[in-house]
Amino acid sequence: MIPAAPPEPGQPATLIRVEPYRVLPYDANALKGPEPQVEGLFPVRDVPFAFYSDRKLFLHNMGHCMCAYLGERRGYEYIWHAIGDPEIRALVRAAMTQSALARHIDDLIARFGNRALGDTVERVGRDPIRKLAPEDRILGAYRLAAEQGSPHSYLSLAAAVGTARLAAESGWSDERARAHIEDALFGDADESEDRALYRAQLAALEKGFDWAAQTALLDGHARRVGAI
Repeated sequence: MIPAAPPEPGQPATLIRVEPYRVLPYDANALKGPEPQVEGLFPVRDVPFAFYSDRKLFLHNMGHCMCAYLGERRGYEYIWHAIGDPEIRALVRAAMTQSALARHIDDLIARFGNRALGDTVERVGRDPIRKLAPEDRILGAYRLAAEQGSPHSYLSLAAAVGTARLAAESGWSDERARAHIEDALFGDADESEDRALYRAQLAALEKGFDWAAQTALLDGHARRVGAI
């Protein structure tokens, strides 16, 4: 990750800071020449490369974006501020857990907390129209989990907090944003526990981000559907 950062006093304007993580998978089956001998490049041959691109979108990008939207509601400027909030951290980690492997999630959560990057809530959360497209990070992760019959209640919260952010965009409204999200997640399906949970989460957010209230909704949903 290389976020844009203003030059610091006494430092050259061309200074670039990056995080220590340096693993970049690539589709080895698409190579037209010899394998590049570059440290950090990771050839993928034995599984469809889409596995890695989907993991990046539905795990890393989804969690990052959810963290930004929750952090914005609590007035945080930087992502490391937001992920340092135990309540936000717990919700983001739970949503990420519903779509991936725990060890990879722990690594990403630690990366979100890197203060040196200076990554802002505003940058990570900007352009919600694109980031809340049906196949993108939040809604795409929800849809995939739902299609696979996996728990997705925390991903529902990510969608709800994203709805509120989308509604603030020029030309959008609460009604239009909700209709967009519900159409992507539920289509023409009749009332369901999933739709009811999403609407309850969204209604609770209208009063501000209350961790206890959201947790109560998640716990109640888990009891009703028999999932965590």
